[in-house]
Amino acid sequence: MNKVLVLALVLLAFIPEFYAKPRRGLVTRPLETTGSIILSTGVAYCSGDAWESPFSKSIIDGANYDLAIGYRQMFPKGIGFRVNFQRSSYAADDGDGKHHGVGLYRSATNLYALTARVEQEYIFGPKYRIYKRNSIYAFFGGGVMQGKVNYPAGAYVGFPDFRAGVITFGMGYTYNVNRKVFLGAEFTTQYALTDKVDGYPLRVKPGTQTFNDAMGNFDITLGFVLF
Repeated sequence: MNKVLVLALVLLAFIPEFYAKPRRGLVTRPLETTGSIILSTGVAYCSGDAWESPFSKSIIDGANYDLAIGYRQMFPKGIGFRVNFQRSSYAADDGDGKHHGVGLYRSATNLYALTARVEQEYIFGPKYRIYKRNSIYAFFGGGVMQGKVNYPAGAYVGFPDFRAGVITFGMGYTYNVNRKVFLGAEFTTQYALTDKVDGYPLRVKPGTQTFNDAMGNFDITLGFVLF
Protein backbone atom coordinates (compact mmCIF):
# COMPACT_ATOMS: atom_id res chain seq x y z
CA MET A 1 0.00 0.00 0.00
CA ASN A 2 2.83 2.39 0.93
CA LYS A 3 4.55 1.68 -2.40
CA VAL A 4 1.35 2.56 -4.27
CA LEU A 5 1.08 5.88 -2.40
CA VAL A 6 4.70 6.75 -3.15
CA LEU A 7 4.24 5.90 -6.82
CA ALA A 8 1.08 8.04 -6.96
CA LEU A 9 2.90 11.03 -5.46
CA VAL A 10 5.73 10.69 -7.95
CA LEU A 11 3.28 10.58 -10.85
CA LEU A 12 1.44 13.65 -9.56
CA ALA A 13 4.70 15.56 -9.37
CA PHE A 14 5.39 14.88 -13.05
CA ILE A 15 1.86 15.38 -14.44
CA PRO A 16 2.33 19.10 -15.34
CA GLU A 17 5.45 18.39 -17.40
CA PHE A 18 3.92 15.27 -18.86
CA TYR A 19 0.94 17.22 -20.22
CA ALA A 20 3.11 20.08 -21.41
CA LYS A 21 4.88 17.81 -23.92
CA PRO A 22 3.48 16.50 -27.19
CA ARG A 23 1.46 13.29 -26.95
CA ARG A 24 0.48 12.11 -30.43
CA GLY A 25 0.38 15.74 -31.54
CA LEU A 26 -1.65 16.95 -28.54
CA VAL A 27 -0.67 19.63 -26.02
CA THR A 28 -2.25 21.55 -23.17
CA ARG A 29 -0.10 24.67 -23.36
CA PRO A 30 2.46 26.25 -25.72
CA LEU A 31 5.77 24.40 -25.73
CA GLU A 32 8.07 27.26 -26.66
CA THR A 33 8.37 31.02 -26.83
CA THR A 34 6.41 32.50 -29.73
CA GLY A 35 6.33 35.96 -31.30
CA SER A 36 3.38 37.23 -33.33
CA ILE A 37 2.11 40.26 -35.20
CA ILE A 38 -1.56 40.99 -34.41
CA LEU A 39 -3.96 43.18 -36.40
CA SER A 40 -7.28 44.20 -34.90
CA THR A 41 -10.31 46.35 -35.68
CA GLY A 42 -13.77 46.80 -34.27
CA VAL A 43 -16.20 49.12 -32.53
CA ALA A 44 -15.04 51.63 -29.92
CA TYR A 45 -17.05 53.86 -27.61
CA CYS A 46 -16.18 56.63 -25.19
CA SER A 47 -18.17 57.21 -22.03
CA GLY A 48 -17.67 60.97 -21.72
CA ASP A 49 -19.60 64.08 -20.80
CA ALA A 50 -22.00 64.44 -23.73
CA TRP A 51 -25.65 63.81 -22.95
CA GLU A 52 -26.48 61.33 -25.72
CA SER A 53 -25.54 57.68 -25.42
CA PRO A 54 -22.06 56.88 -26.78
CA PHE A 55 -23.80 54.16 -28.85
CA SER A 56 -25.80 56.77 -30.82
CA LYS A 57 -23.05 56.87 -33.47
CA SER A 58 -21.39 53.93 -35.22
CA ILE A 59 -18.72 53.08 -37.76
CA ILE A 60 -21.35 53.74 -40.44
CA ASP A 61 -21.21 57.40 -39.38
CA GLY A 62 -17.43 57.35 -39.64
CA ALA A 63 -16.97 57.29 -35.87
CA ASN A 64 -16.61 54.95 -32.90
CA TYR A 65 -14.16 52.44 -34.36
CA ASP A 66 -10.53 51.51 -33.84
CA LEU A 67 -7.59 50.03 -35.75
CA ALA A 68 -4.51 48.54 -34.10
CA ILE A 69 -1.31 46.66 -34.78
CA GLY A 70 0.75 44.98 -32.11
CA TYR A 71 3.61 42.64 -31.33
CA ARG A 72 2.90 39.80 -28.90
CA GLN A 73 5.40 37.45 -27.28
CA MET A 74 4.25 34.44 -25.27
CA PHE A 75 6.44 32.24 -23.07
CA PRO A 76 6.05 28.49 -22.33
CA LYS A 77 3.99 28.88 -19.16
CA GLY A 78 1.30 30.94 -20.91
CA ILE A 79 2.43 34.37 -19.74
CA GLY A 80 3.58 37.05 -22.16
CA PHE A 81 3.42 40.68 -23.19
CA ARG A 82 2.08 42.78 -26.05
CA VAL A 83 3.02 46.22 -27.36
CA ASN A 84 0.13 47.87 -29.22
CA PHE A 85 -0.27 50.95 -31.41
CA GLN A 86 -3.89 51.98 -31.77
CA ARG A 87 -5.81 54.60 -33.71
CA SER A 88 -9.37 55.27 -32.52
CA SER A 89 -12.23 57.58 -33.49
CA TYR A 90 -14.90 58.65 -31.00
CA ALA A 91 -18.01 60.83 -31.39
CA ALA A 92 -19.83 62.85 -28.73
CA ASP A 93 -23.19 64.62 -29.08
CA ASP A 94 -25.52 66.47 -26.72
CA GLY A 95 -28.53 66.36 -29.00
CA ASP A 96 -30.23 69.68 -28.26
CA GLY A 97 -27.40 71.38 -26.35
CA LYS A 98 -29.50 72.21 -23.28
CA HIS A 99 -27.84 69.95 -20.75
CA HIS A 100 -24.61 71.66 -19.69
CA GLY A 101 -25.41 75.35 -19.60
CA VAL A 102 -22.35 76.38 -21.62
CA GLY A 103 -23.47 75.38 -25.10
CA LEU A 104 -23.78 72.38 -27.39
CA TYR A 105 -21.44 69.47 -26.70
CA ARG A 106 -20.63 67.93 -30.08
CA SER A 107 -17.21 66.65 -31.09
CA ALA A 108 -15.20 64.04 -32.99
CA THR A 109 -11.96 62.77 -31.46
CA ASN A 110 -9.08 61.10 -33.27
CA LEU A 111 -6.93 59.33 -30.71
CA TYR A 112 -3.55 57.62 -30.98
CA ALA A 113 -2.31 55.37 -28.18
CA LEU A 114 0.84 53.36 -27.51
CA THR A 115 0.38 50.75 -24.80
CA ALA A 116 2.20 47.79 -23.28
CA ARG A 117 0.51 45.03 -21.32
CA VAL A 118 1.07 41.71 -19.60
CA GLU A 119 -1.07 38.76 -20.77
CA GLN A 120 -1.92 35.44 -19.14
CA GLU A 121 -3.23 32.72 -21.46
CA TYR A 122 -5.27 29.64 -20.53
CA ILE A 123 -5.91 26.71 -22.86
CA PHE A 124 -9.31 25.25 -22.02
CA GLY A 125 -11.18 22.02 -22.68
CA PRO A 126 -9.52 18.68 -23.48
CA LYS A 127 -6.13 18.51 -25.12
CA TYR A 128 -6.14 19.97 -28.62
CA ARG A 129 -3.76 19.67 -31.51
CA ILE A 130 -1.52 22.71 -31.38
CA TYR A 131 -2.74 24.07 -34.74
CA LYS A 132 -6.40 23.93 -33.65
CA ARG A 133 -6.29 24.82 -29.97
CA ASN A 134 -8.63 27.24 -28.22
CA SER A 135 -7.49 29.64 -25.53
CA ILE A 136 -8.66 32.60 -23.51
CA TYR A 137 -6.45 35.29 -22.05
CA ALA A 138 -6.63 38.23 -19.67
CA PHE A 139 -4.41 41.30 -19.71
CA PHE A 140 -3.51 44.45 -17.82
CA GLY A 141 -1.25 47.34 -18.79
CA GLY A 142 -0.95 51.00 -19.59
CA GLY A 143 0.57 53.58 -21.87
CA VAL A 144 0.26 57.04 -23.32
CA MET A 145 -2.21 58.60 -25.72
CA GLN A 146 -2.60 61.77 -27.75
CA GLY A 147 -5.84 63.13 -29.14
CA LYS A 148 -7.08 65.74 -31.58
CA VAL A 149 -10.67 66.94 -31.10
CA ASN A 150 -12.68 68.53 -33.91
CA TYR A 151 -15.76 70.67 -33.28
CA PRO A 152 -18.46 71.31 -35.92
CA ALA A 153 -19.96 74.75 -36.44
CA GLY A 154 -22.16 75.79 -33.53
CA ALA A 155 -20.56 73.47 -30.98
CA TYR A 156 -19.01 74.66 -27.75
CA VAL A 157 -15.22 74.51 -28.16
CA GLY A 158 -13.54 72.80 -25.24
CA PHE A 159 -10.02 71.39 -25.38
CA PRO A 160 -8.95 70.59 -28.97
CA ASP A 161 -5.72 68.77 -28.04
CA PHE A 162 -4.62 66.58 -25.16
CA ARG A 163 -1.99 64.11 -24.00
CA ALA A 164 -2.47 61.74 -21.10
CA GLY A 165 -1.75 58.34 -19.65
CA VAL A 166 -4.14 55.42 -20.01
CA ILE A 167 -4.75 52.19 -18.08
CA THR A 168 -5.93 49.23 -20.14
CA PHE A 169 -7.34 45.83 -19.17
CA GLY A 170 -9.61 43.16 -20.63
CA MET A 171 -9.84 39.65 -21.98
CA GLY A 172 -9.92 37.79 -25.29
CA TYR A 173 -10.33 34.50 -27.12
CA THR A 174 -7.96 32.93 -29.66
CA TYR A 175 -8.45 30.10 -32.16
CA ASN A 176 -5.37 28.78 -33.96
CA VAL A 177 -6.26 28.11 -37.60
CA ASN A 178 -2.86 26.50 -38.10
CA ARG A 179 0.67 26.88 -36.78
CA LYS A 180 1.12 30.31 -38.39
CA VAL A 181 -2.30 32.00 -38.32
CA PHE A 182 -4.85 32.61 -35.57
CA LEU A 183 -8.15 34.44 -35.22
CA GLY A 184 -9.83 35.87 -32.16
CA ALA A 185 -12.04 38.38 -30.42
CA GLU A 186 -11.08 40.82 -27.70
CA PHE A 187 -12.83 43.20 -25.31
CA THR A 188 -10.76 46.06 -23.90
CA THR A 189 -11.53 48.73 -21.31
CA GLN A 190 -9.32 51.81 -21.38
CA TYR A 191 -9.40 54.22 -18.46
CA ALA A 192 -8.00 57.60 -19.46
CA LEU A 193 -6.08 59.64 -16.90
CA THR A 194 -7.88 62.73 -18.17
CA ASP A 195 -11.39 64.06 -18.72
CA LYS A 196 -10.59 65.50 -22.14
CA VAL A 197 -11.01 62.53 -24.53
CA ASP A 198 -14.32 63.89 -25.82
CA GLY A 199 -12.98 67.45 -25.62
CA TYR A 200 -15.31 68.42 -22.78
CA PRO A 201 -14.17 68.23 -19.19
CA LEU A 202 -17.17 68.72 -16.93
CA ARG A 203 -15.28 71.36 -14.98
CA VAL A 204 -15.92 73.87 -17.80
CA LYS A 205 -19.20 74.41 -15.94
CA PRO A 206 -18.47 75.92 -12.48
CA GLY A 207 -19.56 73.82 -9.54
CA THR A 208 -19.66 70.47 -11.37
CA GLN A 209 -17.53 67.46 -10.57
CA THR A 210 -15.05 66.08 -13.07
CA PHE A 211 -14.73 62.39 -13.98
CA ASN A 212 -12.09 60.81 -16.18
CA ASP A 213 -13.29 59.37 -19.48
CA ALA A 214 -13.41 55.64 -20.16
CA MET A 215 -13.37 53.82 -23.50
CA GLY A 216 -14.56 50.36 -24.44
CA ASN A 217 -13.44 48.44 -27.53
CA PHE A 218 -14.69 45.17 -29.00
CA ASP A 219 -12.31 43.92 -31.70
CA ILE A 220 -11.80 41.07 -34.12
CA THR A 221 -8.15 40.00 -34.22
CA LEU A 222 -5.97 38.36 -36.87
CA GLY A 223 -2.51 37.12 -35.90
CA PHE A 224 0.55 35.84 -37.76
CA VAL A 225 3.15 33.78 -35.88
CA LEU A 226 6.70 34.87 -36.67
CA PHE A 227 8.56 32.23 -34.64
